[in-house]
Amino acid sequence: MSQNSPALDVALAYYEAWSNKHLDEALSYFADGFTSRTPVGPLDAEAYRSFLDGFLGILKKAELVSAFGDETTALMYYDAETAPVPYSPVGEWFRVENGKIVESRIVFDNFPSRALRPSPPSPDAPPARSTGRARLPPCAASQEGAPGPVRPPATRDEHEEVTNMPQRTQVELHFAEQGDGVPVLALHGWEPDHRLMLGALEPVFSRRPGYRRLYPDLPAMGQSPAPARIASSDDMLAAVEDFVDDHIGDQPFLLLGESYGGYLARALARTRRDQVLGLALICPSARRVETAESRPAPRLVLRPDPALISSLDAHIAEAFTSVAVVETPEAVRRFREEVQAGRDIADTGALERIRRNWQLTHEPEDGEPFTRPALILAGRQDDSVGYLDQFDLLPHYPRATYVVLDTAGHNLQIEQPELFTALVSEWLDRIATELAGS
Repeated sequence: MSQNSPALDVALAYYEAWSNKHLDEALSYFADGFTSRTPVGPLDAEAYRSFLDGFLGILKKAELVSAFGDETTALMYYDAETAPVPYSPVGEWFRVENGKIVESRIVFDNFPSRALRPSPPSPDAPPARSTGRARLPPCAASQEGAPGPVRPPATRDEHEEVTNMPQRTQVELHFAEQGDGVPVLALHGWEPDHRLMLGALEPVFSRRPGYRRLYPDLPAMGQSPAPARIASSDDMLAAVEDFVDDHIGDQPFLLLGESYGGYLARALARTRRDQVLGLALICPSARRVETAESRPAPRLVLRPDPALISSLDAHIAEAFTSVAVVETPEAVRRFREEVQAGRDIADTGALERIRRNWQLTHEPEDGEPFTRPALILAGRQDDSVGYLDQFDLLPHYPRATYVVLDTAGHNLQIEQPELFTALVSEWLDRIATELAGS
């Protein structure tokens, strides 16, 4: 009789079937309505069959490294030797109900995902649906009563880390919500909190009913925690993915991101390409994230007000003048309330930990172009992320409006509010027109 957990028994049987290239037997472990999140996007059962068939076609051998499980979830790591690359570590997570796999997530490290892109599903196939709320403990084997890990002989150091575990982060993000209708997800940048995006966007949406705006605090910022397991941009993205599962589900939604939030938003548009109706990027971190190759612009204070600055307390004066291109009382007010208020409560220790693993494993622009309406806004005097790197993104976004605003730095939405509102409104109009015609 097996000493493994019920979920692990099913996962191991599934692994045994596909690793011996028994496709039909492997698929027999899937429940009706099975879905999977894969390197090529979310897949339903029919599309996953093509995905797995393609993988088996290039597979030379697979070797299980370790596996864990509890009553309803299982996690396994294995090494795959394939035709495209000699070696690729793989992590796969499963949710099991009534002896069948209902959901999986799979991540390859250093694997050409285009090799596995499945054929398009038939017109009669149902769309892939996110089942949302499955939660896997950080290490199921460490919980009282849970079975220990299964560890067959490994060909490499057992302590070598397999990156990007496909599991729930278990981090609940604090968020603000406004309105009803089509979901809109807005991601703020590094150090501030949701108030940055709320202050930028509510003047736009207050005139446009029919949108449900969601403003989360990213981990380590605002009121959202960042436990030790949140240690990279991959983990930050996973927390946002979980937030979408919990609060948007499989509904189509609009996506906006500012600065670092724009970096995550681009990655989310890649993993949820068919779900994101449109993408807007505000002073986004671009390809050369946090590297010496980035091309920021020299910052110039084009509208100085020395008397105003001298009237501020030293803390606000230093923070504001470090980024300001426009020095006005209104710019100071908004900076204090929408930007600095979040920066003052950020978990700097956690942010430093995450910064050490800043680069996402998978480039946001990997894969097919994003062909929905997009908007890229950059400040001509932005000395944080510049405006040139964002131009390099355009081939991936053939429906993008790209605008560089003069007299604007990294707080473009504060320094050019009228143009910002007009351009975001036009982006919303393009999305509405496309939806009306579909």
